Amino acid sequence: MTIIVGKFPINDGSVVYGPGSVISNLDSSEEHRLVADGYATFPVDVEEMQEGIGLSEMENVQTLPLLSLEEFEKLKKSDQQKEYLSELGLEPAMNEPSRVKQYAEYLDTIDTEDGPNTGLPE
Repeated sequence: MTIIVGKFPINDGSVVYGPGSVISNLDSSEEHRLVADGYATFPVDVEEMQEGIGLSEMENVQTLPLLSLEEFEKLKKSDQQKEYLSELGLEPAMNEPSRVKQYAEYLDTIDTEDGPNTGLPE
């Protein structure tokens, strides 16, 4: 079986998998533990999901790309920054400098080696 990494990287001892990565080399109990703890999700059948939510176009179901801080700052409208932060599961700040700081802090949480404890050997 496979799992998809959530917001925080997972280190399996030989590879660090970033958000959105697919891991297929873990045993079933470890996969279920990571999903139960909120570090990953099981893949879904896209066609089944589209039918369930009324989508007919594959392009409507996408993975959110991870932007660099510079790319995030270049988002032209405040609504784009707010929408991106919301899709990451964050409550967007009211002004642009605060949103940029908020995103920089988010990037720090996924770039550090002291990320969440996944239970996997480092």
